[in-house]
Amino acid sequence: MTKAKQNAVNSAITSLKQAAYSFAATGDTRRDIAQYILEQAPNFLDEVSNEVKADLFEGFTLRAHELWGQDYYTRGDTGALVKVANSKDADFAKRQVHKGEVTISVMYARSFTGQEFGKLKDTDPALHDKVQKMRERFSKYASNCMADIRTEVKRILKGDDAKQRARNKDFADWLKETFDTADKRVKVAKERGDESADQVKFRVARDAFWKTYNA
Repeated sequence: MTKAKQNAVNSAITSLKQAAYSFAATGDTRRDIAQYILEQAPNFLDEVSNEVKADLFEGFTLRAHELWGQDYYTRGDTGALVKVANSKDADFAKRQVHKGEVTISVMYARSFTGQEFGKLKDTDPALHDKVQKMRERFSKYASNCMADIRTEVKRILKGDDAKQRARNKDFADWLKETFDTADKRVKVAKERGDESADQVKFRVARDAFWKTYNA
């Protein structure tokens, strides 16, 4: 926890009683969130699908951006990037962004495909270095978040309260949800210019699958 964040927490809590209440409430919230995730992905502990992982990581990205802000760099004479500010700085609102400054956020760092990131090492080694560090920072952060979710999910599955247990879906239900999700994703992928996404072909293939499966 950063010093600024710690100071904010300390100023908001005025007694041990309040601290205990807030701590307990936080635990309840984490459990409720983990319960929702488990209901959407019943096999979370055994296997996290690419679709589920992508959605979770998008959420982690939003939170990481809120926590870390974005860094601003200027180019030195040698091409090296020198950090001059961060959007979370106390006096940032008064600062003027100068022409030519490079901005790096977790969202920017994650926007590179593997191929693009590899090419960056040759085209702009200095930028590649900063982006790599941000990607590594996020990777560790996301890994910790996933571990926390797994811990909460394990607690739910080990609990005695039937309401906290995720209902085991029938295989057919799981298939239907999977196809419904894919149907939504193929539309989004098509809108983003993904040439491999074809709504008509997907639905024809889906209908053919169900015709065979239900025969």
